[in-house]
Amino acid sequence: MKNYHVSVITIILLVSLSIVTSCSGIKYLEKSEHAINSANLTLKLEIDKDIFNASENIKGTLIFTNLDTNEFFINTRFYCRLEEHSAKKREIYIEIYKDNERYQPFTYTFQNASWVKKQHFKIIEPNQMISCYVYVWDSYVPLEKGHYKACAVYENYYTMKTKKCKTFTGLIKSNFVSFEIE
Repeated sequence: MKNYHVSVITIILLVSLSIVTSCSGIKYLEKSEHAINSANLTLKLEIDKDIFNASENIKGTLIFTNLDTNEFFINTRFYCRLEEHSAKKREIYIEIYKDNERYQPFTYTFQNASWVKKQHFKIIEPNQMISCYVYVWDSYVPLEKGHYKACAVYENYYTMKTKKCKTFTGLIKSNFVSFEIE
């Protein structure tokens, strides 16, 4: 009898969750009539200097530019985690290279954590730029001395159901920035 109650409760929770998700208008879909992945969206990573000490945070600015002739939504939650985490759980990850080899000595970042909500979707007009700040590196785990390069990757598969315009989905990679740890 106990198993029956757990199953009924589970079904009720799943149905409730699906109703809430469908009412919000936000979907996680790789292919949707509300998605556009051919938009000409560029991503630029900037850092304010190129020499850091090992105990210093490396902050960067990401600049998204719409070079398309149409407006579209962009998911601006900008949750930054590692590449290994599902794209459902992050939009941005940072690739770091030391001596031209991938370098990822820690297993966790936690920037801009929240659920994807309607207010995260912003329209980006043609030639408009949207920027955000990220930590290219958090000094919680100091980097070894040496020369590094890093790039940011934006990957979004959330769409917002609307007739106004489509949502950018897909993956774009920024330029590389170089820096040194003393």
